[in-house]
Amino acid sequence: MTCWWHVDDVLLMFCGLDVEGSVGGSVVLPCIYSDPLPSSVSVYWRDKDDLSVLDIVKSSENRTSQHQRFRGRVSSFPQLYAKGNFSVEMRDLKPEDQGPYECEVLRVHFKRKVTLKVSGESRTSNQTPMEPVDLYRTSNQTSIEPVDLYRTSNQTPIEPVDLYRTSRPL
Repeated sequence: MTCWWHVDDVLLMFCGLDVEGSVGGSVVLPCIYSDPLPSSVSVYWRDKDDLSVLDIVKSSENRTSQHQRFRGRVSSFPQLYAKGNFSVEMRDLKPEDQGPYECEVLRVHFKRKVTLKVSGESRTSNQTPMEPVDLYRTSNQTSIEPVDLYRTSNQTPIEPVDLYRTSRPL
């Protein structure tokens, strides 16, 4: 993932990410904004041709401007909007879906560029639809803490390694 700031009358945080999928499969195109959000937010997803993939207007999906190419194949996760997660799921992938997508969160000047790579092999297993991973866990709804992705319930915490320790004195 790469991030940079772009100044063009306003300061924009712009991050890029690659996502891979197979023809006939599903992917989640991530768009997560981790800073505090206004009470009502609008988010616009666009493809490489500036076609409307999905609009989230005032925290609700709005499909009126959605391009026909994406109708019935793209949806979001409204239950995660309050946490800043505006990711979308794209189903029944087609080769022409490959390319860059952009998620823009208005009023906070955030853009996320996601490049979708679609391989020619179709999905053959009966996988369940993809769900976005909630990378943040809230405690008493007052702060957001990152989830420790490396710790499991059956393991003790990982100890740091002292790279300078030797078995004999120097």
